[in-house]
Amino acid sequence: MRVNEQVRRVSFIIAWCCVPVALIVAAIWAPPPGNQPEPREAETIFRPTILVTTNNGDYRLVAFEQFRNYQPVYALTLLKTGRQTVRRNFGFEQRTWYFGFFRSHAEWHYRLDATRFDAALHEADNSPASLPASELKKVRALVVTELNRRAAGRGRLLAEMLDRGLLLEKFWCWQNVLTILAYLVIPLTLTVFAQCILRTRQRPAPPPPPECAPLPND
Repeated sequence: MRVNEQVRRVSFIIAWCCVPVALIVAAIWAPPPGNQPEPREAETIFRPTILVTTNNGDYRLVAFEQFRNYQPVYALTLLKTGRQTVRRNFGFEQRTWYFGFFRSHAEWHYRLDATRFDAALHEADNSPASLPASELKKVRALVVTELNRRAAGRGRLLAEMLDRGLLLEKFWCWQNVLTILAYLVIPLTLTVFAQCILRTRQRPAPPPPPECAPLPND
């Protein structure tokens, strides 16, 4: 009976040794998180398509169903550049403690563009294939007003995207959750070991064997 108890205790200790070791190894060798997707509100900001036409330097919006009645017609788009980085620091750097968590940083910068939408209908037209930057400044206010009409704050979002771009910082990912579990399992394992040692030391001593009574004399 005592041998079985010792076997169970040893098996329990080995299991508790394997769990933290496995978690720590998995947290150390976890791959970095992937790239963050572009925010959906930025990706779909020009849906449905915004069309404009010009007449002597003045611009006006054109409904999609009526664009064949105007010349030239330009579709508004965004030219995008992006950069994403993932960092994982451990230790004390720049007056800050780092504990091995991943931090993902993503940024996108945008530039307004307008390309010819009706070129196939008017091949002989000599209008430029896209609007120059000086003309896009005139179109910008018109587009911001139209987006605000479609949805409150949508035009303000476009202005922010054009002026400052979009920045995203991400902390929560399964790699960081794994790192947190690895940190939590260490004190839990030490607590279990301490309780096992205390129980072993506090085990009551076995009672002494009963004394044999003297045999009666004949």
